Amino acid sequence: GLDGGISSHYDTDDSDGCMAQKIYCPVPDCSSSIPFNRNGDFPLYGVDIFTTDVEVRAAADGEVVHLTDHTLHDYRVIIKHSSEATTLYTLSVSNVSVGDIVSAGDVIGSTQEGFVHIEYAPSGLTSNIKRLIDPSPCFHDA
Repeated sequence: GLDGGISSHYDTDDSDGCMAQKIYCPVPDCSSSIPFNRNGDFPLYGVDIFTTDVEVRAAADGEVVHLTDHTLHDYRVIIKHSSEATTLYTLSVSNVSVGDIVSAGDVIGSTQEGFVHIEYAPSGLTSNIKRLIDPSPCFHDA
């Protein structure tokens, strides 16, 4: 069959849904973004939210479990939440360290890029793109 073919790499597992984890927009306004896109030449497994605000905030309570200096001006921060869900952020500057406990709305860093990238994995497997879902419908108003 076609199982295991290239196309299955992009198949979605929407059974996770937003689940029980309330997440909040990491910047004051999440209305303008490059949308989640699982297909095409340039898939985007999160959203790039345009913002004039440089401060980026934790989308939910949790613990910083991963911090990578990805490039010269790009930190990847992963926060694990109580429901096993994880959120991943791409930041210009990180204010947090692995092991830090954060609350929803805490400033975790900043962006100088004019946007913030956020990914959401309700089941906590940010390394498995099949488990990443569009965070936009999951954002709650503060």
